[in-house]
Formats: sequence, C-alpha cells, structure tokens
Amino acid sequence: MREINKREWLQFCRDITRLNQFGKTEVRQEEMNGENSVLSESAPLLGLELVRKGRKITSVAVTLGQANPNALAAPPIMLEQPEKITHEVAANGQDEIIEVQSKNGSRLALRVSPHTTEQDYGAFVSELAYSLSEMRGFAPGHDQDDWFTAERLIREVALSGD
Repeated sequence: MREINKREWLQFCRDITRLNQFGKTEVRQEEMNGENSVLSESAPLLGLELVRKGRKITSVAVTLGQANPNALAAPPIMLEQPEKITHEVAANGQDEIIEVQSKNGSRLALRVSPHTTEQDYGAFVSELAYSLSEMRGFAPGHDQDDWFTAERLIREVALSGD
C-alpha cells in the first residue's frame, strides 16, 4: 500500500471520485477494539471528500448512492480525525483499495470496483427507475419517463458533487 502525502489528500479524494464515480463500493469499518462491520457491500460511490473546520481536516466522508428518489445520496459515512490514507490496486489488478486510519486507531476500508463503467451507471439508473415506478404503484406506460427521470436525478447528484 502506498501512503498518500497529507498535502495530496484533497486531490487524491477528487481523483478517486472522478475516476470511480458510480463504481460499486464495499465499505468496512474496523474499530480500535478490533470489531469489524460491513457498512456497504455494493453501493455506487458518489464521493470521497475531506471535511474541514477552518484549515484543519476533521474527517473523511464517503458518500454512497441509494435507489431512493427522495434522497439519492445516503448519509455520508464519516471517519473522524483522519491521520493516514493509503491506496493500492487489488490483486485482481482492477479494484482500488483505500484505507483511512484515524488518530484513535479505527479504520475505514473502501474497495471500489473497476473504474466506472457504463454498466455501473446503467445499474444505478435501473434501480432508481424501478423505485420511481414502485412509488407510482407500477402504473403501466411510464417506463421511459421513469428512466429519463432517473438519469436526470443522477446527473444532478453527480454534478453537485464537484
């Protein structure tokens, strides 16, 4: 694993987001007591960003998508007081692994599937279009409207992340 220089964190987070937006992301959290939990198994990545208070970086936030038309972005997964960020390409040569370690020893590990593909984007649009249809009770004749609405909503979320 390559440690990312703290002066490069901002650009690193922007690059990961830009190159992997909508890529399927697994997020695991390991507490300092050794307890592990899976926070996401295959949600689309919307963003990896630094949260600041003044000039000080207070946390790292991972924002994932969800097929909820009223809230496409799930609440961010936060790791407070980040101290170290490492990055590597997985053994399969495609997945990217990002680990963020906090000052208290807890860690957040992200495994992002290969750089965003049309398939990742299409799957997210499909899930959202299904949710839109479900909200209407699956009334027939709105398939294309649901699809176009889902694409528009996702584009809006993607553009607001920059």
